[in-house]
Amino acid sequence: MTKLLFALIPVLIVLSQACAQHPLVLLGGTLIDGTGTEPKFNPAIIIEGSRITLVGTLELTSRDGKIVSRIRTTKGVIDVPEDADVYDVNGKVMMPGLIDAHIHYDGVERDLLQMFAWGVTSANCMVEATDRALALERETAPDSIASPQLYATTPIFTAKGGWWWGKDFRDDSTLNRFPATAKEARAQVRRVKAKGIKRIKLMYDDMRWCRDTLPPLARMKKNVMAALLDEAGRQGLIAEVHVPQMKDAKEVLAAGFTPKGKALRKDTLRQSGQIGSFGFAHGILDESISDSIEHIMIDKGTFYIPTFCVFEFLANTRGFLQHAMGDGRFQSSLPQDVVQHYLSSEYYERYRTRYPNSAFVSAHMLVLFRNTKSLVDRHVPVVMGTDMWALPGIGAHLELEYMVQAGLSPMEAIVSATKMGARFLGREASLGTIEPGKQADILLLDANPTFSIFNTRSISKIIKQGMIYDHQELIERSKKQ
Repeated sequence: MTKLLFALIPVLIVLSQACAQHPLVLLGGTLIDGTGTEPKFNPAIIIEGSRITLVGTLELTSRDGKIVSRIRTTKGVIDVPEDADVYDVNGKVMMPGLIDAHIHYDGVERDLLQMFAWGVTSANCMVEATDRALALERETAPDSIASPQLYATTPIFTAKGGWWWGKDFRDDSTLNRFPATAKEARAQVRRVKAKGIKRIKLMYDDMRWCRDTLPPLARMKKNVMAALLDEAGRQGLIAEVHVPQMKDAKEVLAAGFTPKGKALRKDTLRQSGQIGSFGFAHGILDESISDSIEHIMIDKGTFYIPTFCVFEFLANTRGFLQHAMGDGRFQSSLPQDVVQHYLSSEYYERYRTRYPNSAFVSAHMLVLFRNTKSLVDRHVPVVMGTDMWALPGIGAHLELEYMVQAGLSPMEAIVSATKMGARFLGREASLGTIEPGKQADILLLDANPTFSIFNTRSISKIIKQGMIYDHQELIERSKKQ
């Protein structure tokens, strides 16, 4: 990782360097704070160090014949601090940094830089080895690193003969990712907790839905799955379950740990480590989710990450990539050889061979859309995640596009990618919204995404923990990686 981190040290704009010594004040424009409330006009935000300390409204007044900027808050009106570095954001839209709740990263330096350039400031990363996962969390944390802060899900438990990522991905000699008994499964979860990991993943899927006519894969035994989920809940960990088929989802819900006390409804806060819970790491594709299943999901505090991108990719790999490259902003942000690789017949044929049941996936996309919309309407916490290895960062904007196609409003999609993402990470107290006390992870956009979700792509600047980065500079650097 040392090579990676040195490669990602950014060239910051001048204002960023000053922020370490002086407050940074953002004045004007429009604010989408991530809470779901209506946009606010002429906001004023004070950032000290890595944190937001004040959010108010900009007011202009006359003093001694001069126009003076002041900030109105709920407690009155204050002057802009005299030692502040003031940044005029008139004509811009501010929103929280995006949180991608399901990514894969295999060590390609360009990927993290691209992801960050496209406004992903935090991401939940699937990692095979726990020690590597903890290192990624630690090394992507500083504000001086042009990368999302990675929060790891590790390890990925599966069955022998089931789905895994092969010899090209690092394994973990300190853990058994293939527990054969319930007792062994519980022991592995306790070992994970002792290492400081907060999220694990289970593969509970024979992959028929995308692999037919290939032989089905081995699926984890039900008692092992139940033991992993129950022990994760008892240890205060989030267990993410790969479960796109309804019959498997029902078994997971029946086995999953049930939090004691009040059910987690609507905006009830879940603090990580206090209440165990789990999430569906993919949307349910093959059947509609019934009212009774929705109620169980609510009572069990279930997160739902639909990952539209990966389903769209499997349904029509060529069409998905052509659609993505049809946006000139995306295509121009990638080296030409990468664009050609994505659009090549070789790339398409590779995935068509691995996942030949694309017709089934394509025929059930509407089910996936309807399930997501229904859960949002029922206040089940739906979280934005892409599950993408291709198109890092770009995938987050495509996922938002698909969420709106599914019937969510642009604001609901934004909340899923900010506030709900922070809740899923157990970081709602510090991430996900633009409010006093929160980490200063902010995007500056050229257009309002509540008018059109495509406007999340109009990124001008990215602020990570109070440090400002230029989108185009990051893109140009990433293309040279």
